Amino acid sequence: MKNMNQEDIADLDLIFAVEHENSLSDKKTETDLVPNGKHIAVNHRNQANHGMALAHHYLSKATNKFSRAFRRGLEYIIPSPWLSFFNPHELQFLISGKQGSLDLEDLRRNTIYSNGYHEDHVVVLIFWHVLASFTPEEQSLLLKFVTACSRPPLLGFKKLKPKFCIHQSMEGRLPSSATCVNQLKLPPILDYDMLREKLLYVINSNSGFELS
Repeated sequence: MKNMNQEDIADLDLIFAVEHENSLSDKKTETDLVPNGKHIAVNHRNQANHGMALAHHYLSKATNKFSRAFRRGLEYIIPSPWLSFFNPHELQFLISGKQGSLDLEDLRRNTIYSNGYHEDHVVVLIFWHVLASFTPEEQSLLLKFVTACSRPPLLGFKKLKPKFCIHQSMEGRLPSSATCVNQLKLPPILDYDMLREKLLYVINSNSGFELS
């Protein structure tokens, strides 16, 4: 709006108020952004104040009830004095784990196998070679594809419950997953390049069990 002239701003017919619609009743309500805002028109002189008032409403006032409810729930689990020990980056690390390359040796030590696969199975060995060739971003995508979380547990994969599992699926199918049990359903593909291509395809498809 800052590049609009006075006439164009007037044509927008804006006021210092916002309208909300109740999705359950289809009833509309109007909220003033400033005292008596519904009677104050936006013009080229007060347009900056309107922008700030609008941002404050949507980013602070409108979400205040939800933010307070979230904070009460969080402090019920973790007392607020404990939270004050950490900055935002440290808190994100504690909750979400670390970013970057996966510790593949740790993941391998804490992986289980099913339906005919075992740690020395040729397909499993090819899979680990393929995973080692992935970029950190691709490794995170594969972890998200299998577990629904792109970051490893803070204390290592030994804390992942259920354990990461590689399950032999039917030949001729794409790799798929069951994120509820952290299971990668891997068909018996014996060609390195083909397995790599198919894994990259599925982890970039934003799909999981649907590929079954």
